[in-house]
Amino acid sequence: MANERKTSLLEIYQNFLDEAELLESEIKENEFSIEETTDYLDQLYNKETDDFKVFSPRNVLNTQKREIENNKTKIEKLQNTNSYLRERLKKIKVYLEALEDALDEKQEKKIKPNYSIIEVQVKERKRIAQDLHDTTL
Repeated sequence: MANERKTSLLEIYQNFLDEAELLESEIKENEFSIEETTDYLDQLYNKETDDFKVFSPRNVLNTQKREIENNKTKIEKLQNTNSYLRERLKKIKVYLEALEDALDEKQEKKIKPNYSIIEVQVKERKRIAQDLHDTTL
């Protein structure tokens, strides 16, 4: 029964580890997309030549307005998604720590009885050695 519980805890622990890994990779992908989109917007703003800027009544904001708005919306959505994913990742890390503590406690409980048996054996050997020593004097 105890072995089944430990196996279940280890399975849950592994599932949380896998989920944390997926969240971290998704956050990295989103950050990369944000960076790419930001670079693209910067290129749009700097796309016009100096002659075009001087002689044309239009500017980037007017000619590429829809595309700029779409990309800004995309960045905002990715940032919101990342903040949600980071919160989820924090919760998972808390769960992982709790599971580690639970598994460590179970391990300690298994080890402690062994230590107490060893301590009793050592005390008994010392007592026997003392008795033998006392009887030979």
